[in-house]
Amino acid sequence: MVETHRQTSDAVRSSTVAGRRHGGALRHGASAWLAAAGLWSTATVAPSARAGEGPWTLQPGEHNLYLGLNSFRYGDFDSGGTAAELSTDVIATGGVAVWTHGLAEGLEMELQLPYESARVGDPSVASCRAGPRRAWCAPTAGLGDLALLVKTRFLDEVYAAPLTMSAVWGVRTGEAYSGKRGRLTTLGDGQTDFGGTLALGRTDVLGRGWYRAGGSVGYWWRVPHTVEPVKIPADELRYDLSVVVAVVPSLSVGPAVYGFHRLGGVDLGEADLSDINGFASLDAAQALAGAKVGLHPPGAVGTVSLGVLRTVAARNNPTDTLAISLGVGFFLQPGLSGEVALPELLPPEG
Repeated sequence: MVETHRQTSDAVRSSTVAGRRHGGALRHGASAWLAAAGLWSTATVAPSARAGEGPWTLQPGEHNLYLGLNSFRYGDFDSGGTAAELSTDVIATGGVAVWTHGLAEGLEMELQLPYESARVGDPSVASCRAGPRRAWCAPTAGLGDLALLVKTRFLDEVYAAPLTMSAVWGVRTGEAYSGKRGRLTTLGDGQTDFGGTLALGRTDVLGRGWYRAGGSVGYWWRVPHTVEPVKIPADELRYDLSVVVAVVPSLSVGPAVYGFHRLGGVDLGEADLSDINGFASLDAAQALAGAKVGLHPPGAVGTVSLGVLRTVAARNNPTDTLAISLGVGFFLQPGLSGEVALPELLPPEG
């Protein structure tokens, strides 16, 4: 009985540790997607709102480095419940570097560094030439929303819990592009946010492979550009849910949902887009759904992720966003062992 328990525990532990390591690409695929997913909210410009994706953490001294490319395009949008379209599409591309470091058991920190570029398909159209602001359709490129996050794991399935749960605290800032936030090609809202997220999930063996399911809900308190007549931008909720299944250890696939909901603002038709804070004043929301694929070559230090997301719901935000991301995650300095000691659940025999 004790031996059976140990064998099962070892399988769960191996799956959990593999999930943490293989997460190099999969954990941060969401970061690239969210960095490319939308227009009028830093929730869609900033990388993932927590260290890595899901509640899992690296072991002390371990590192993950994720390097990703992303692209998105849109041309239709919601204007307070009314469908509308731009006379030219907005196209954006970018890259993101994410470094994650295990500080202690159940504690990790993460630094996210995105670079983004946005432009319109045809800057000669009338709506660009007669835009509400100078340089309305001018290309915008530069650093996106930098983020520093800390994750604390307080419930771990490795120790016989039914799931893993963590809390994440962090800060992100878009001050680098703030002066261009009034453009159609803005990279976000161009200010600083402080946030917290609750993440939970479970990973386990599945036949010859494994699975991982997780989700999170977070809140961003946003340092306002102005509080007159109301706070701009309003605070935001963000959420995600994903499931990946690897029938064989080297290939995983599964669905994913990501979104945000701003807690205040005005409809697009009422916004003053001649003001630099026009987009930041919107009562915006967007949900995207799609799939992600991960490649985990046996013995390799890197894993590859590919993801595709499409808008499924939006308010005062693009309704046809198509976001594509491709990234590679590297597990660095694994140390002597990725295993952790398990407590004895039953007394030793005899």
